[in-house]
Amino acid sequence: LEVTLGGLVVEAVEATVWVAVTGAPVPLTVDGRDGPTGAGLALRPGRRLAPGLPATGLRPYVAARGGSGVP
Repeated sequence: LEVTLGGLVVEAVEATVWVAVTGAPVPLTVDGRDGPTGAGLALRPGRRLAPGLPATGLRPYVAARGGSGVP
């Protein structure tokens, strides 16, 4: 997913999802707490990942192993 101007929140619904954030460096939160940057992250069911606004650059990208689904 390409993120422009923030506002994205990703939630793992049924299973653990491996995600990575690349592109413009951004702060990450997982369930409102600071999340790790520069590494893959296992997002367990019910957890929410929210990339913040980039300090430099324009667009961060969120990748999910196996792709993403939208209800």
